[in-house]
Amino acid sequence: MKAWRSSCVTAVVLASIAVVASVAPAANVNFLQEYSGGTYDDAFTNNAYWSTGTAPLSTDRARFMYLSDGTVTAVRLQDDFTHTAFVVAGYGSTQKLIVDLNGHTHTATETRNGYFTVGGSEGVGTLELRDTGAVKGQANWTKFDVGFASLNTGELLVNGATINCSGTSSEIRIASQGTGKLTITNGGVLSAAVRNMYVAIDNVINTRGESTTGTVVVDGSASSMTVADLWISGKTDRAGGNASLTIQNGASVTATGTLTVWDPGSVTVTGGSLQAAAMNLKDNSDLALTVNDSISAAIVNITGDLTIGSGVVLSLQFDDAGAYGDFIPLIQYAGALSGTFAGLEEGSQVMVGGTAMTLTYTGGDNNTTIALVPEPMTMSLLALGAAGLVVRRRK
Repeated sequence: MKAWRSSCVTAVVLASIAVVASVAPAANVNFLQEYSGGTYDDAFTNNAYWSTGTAPLSTDRARFMYLSDGTVTAVRLQDDFTHTAFVVAGYGSTQKLIVDLNGHTHTATETRNGYFTVGGSEGVGTLELRDTGAVKGQANWTKFDVGFASLNTGELLVNGATINCSGTSSEIRIASQGTGKLTITNGGVLSAAVRNMYVAIDNVINTRGESTTGTVVVDGSASSMTVADLWISGKTDRAGGNASLTIQNGASVTATGTLTVWDPGSVTVTGGSLQAAAMNLKDNSDLALTVNDSISAAIVNITGDLTIGSGVVLSLQFDDAGAYGDFIPLIQYAGALSGTFAGLEEGSQVMVGGTAMTLTYTGGDNNTTIALVPEPMTMSLLALGAAGLVVRRRK
């Protein structure tokens, strides 16, 4: 075993992984073997530590919890690695774990609820998954739950790494309770085409009067997220807490099933793209789209039915002052259309930087595109108009 010390961290290189911790690693990182018969076998023994030169067994779970406030632990894989699950939790404190795949494959096989979690009771737990390897590595995880209990905050940052979630036995949850945030950036990928995702699944008011809050941000041209059904602010039969999905800077999100947005949920697409097999915007939910003058295809592409409930707010931001064409596609749908946006019936005029435009729900060659059509007499003014914003607020 080789070790070295820098001015701020201590690092230990192992045969399978490297651990970097802000304080003595052996006090911070431990593995618990599989729970059986009401006890954990060999819990908290030296041969269960990542930092002692003995790699954990494939039946072990990694726990990063009960540490000093502000502890940051970094783990760098030297080989492909398999174990059951992570628990990254700040119980009354703030904890962060950084896992660098380093071009390798990390496999976590746990499928039971509560055994792959990021958060912590009355604390903050953060897991950052990154990849600095010359060959892109990947994480094969069965599931994860970010922000899983009242009064806790969980954050998962997918920073240039790839997560593959296979199987249909359980779901991905962002803010079951408390606060949960998933950020995918720098070319990060979440591939879970057969796994449902729930964001702010229930609205549980904690003792501080705070609601369940879930946030998903997918950022950057090479960043993407693919799930099956995607639920924003709720689940199958009822609304939940406060939730938002933001797609920006060229990122893409695909729901191979139905994207459902409950009130008070919102979806914002700013320089990115959104695709779903079906989309159900429940009463009083929100959809915000940013349009630029280079748009050539719909920002939202629905391959099936599009359902727009009562009071659904559509916000449009035009961030360029360039010349727009005579047809600005916003949402394309291949199936049936039900409903209209609040205050925007077929043929409604929308002011864009002082220019009048007409909204149609039956545009395009197949009459299945929600689009803006500039008034003929004002086409030339679009080249001179400043950025405009259209917001329809609830009454």
